[in-house]
Amino acid sequence: MSKHLKFILITCIFYAVSLNVQSQNEYFQYSSLPDLPANSDMSVQPGLAGPYAGIDDDVLILAGGANFPEKLPWEGGEKVYYNEIFIL
Repeated sequence: MSKHLKFILITCIFYAVSLNVQSQNEYFQYSSLPDLPANSDMSVQPGLAGPYAGIDDDVLILAGGANFPEKLPWEGGEKVYYNEIFIL
């Protein structure tokens, strides 16, 4: 099989798959949540790793987690664990 024919065949397959994916997206509805608030001892939330997360009554609940608030880990930053709960 020539290289051009393979290219055309692969392009057609990707095009067909993308059309199928586009038609399935009509069933999903989403909206953006507000930014995660800062923890009680911070002014800015740098993010959380490994929180417990769940959804109840159409709200997102995040509990716990950890981050490196002072320095990045490869700069010698110390990991801090949190026990706060956020409801978004």
